[in-house]
Amino acid sequence: MKETLRNPDRITKQGERKYTRWVYEKEFNKPLGVDANGDILTKVRVVVDRRGIVVTGFPQKDFK
Repeated sequence: MKETLRNPDRITKQGERKYTRWVYEKEFNKPLGVDANGDILTKVRVVVDRRGIVVTGFPQKDFK
């Protein structure tokens, strides 16, 4: 998660005012896991609230 927050490939904003969240996404060169279908996951998504607190983070196949 640290590398995703320090050097993201993409940052997007979700929500408005007090419900604002920032989504950091990064693609890595190595597999990070597999999904239920057996597809290799190489991207990470980290969601941070407006105060800078991590809400969630997880590997994913594609950027959303």
